[in-house]
Amino acid sequence: MIDANSRYRSVGTATIEAENGRKVLYLHRRMLPPASSILSTRTVEAISEAQRLDLVSWAVMGDAFAFWRICDANDALDPFELVHERNGRLRVPSGSA
Repeated sequence: MIDANSRYRSVGTATIEAENGRKVLYLHRRMLPPASSILSTRTVEAISEAQRLDLVSWAVMGDAFAFWRICDANDALDPFELVHERNGRLRVPSGSA
């Protein structure tokens, strides 16, 4: 079951049959939305390279598991590089997912 706050909640599923006849359920690929489509963003300053994105997410959004929303708002696939490449500035979505 996919959590209601998961980035995969709106991704569909499909089934494939393995060579041994076993059916395997999998998730469709999740495509990143364009950052410009994410409304109500704000810029957070003073993010240091030493901070992890889950800690930033907790500090500004109150949810450590919502780090993926910050990634989406910054057109980033890799959350580890995101903090290091933004010179202390991140776009953070406002409101709930």
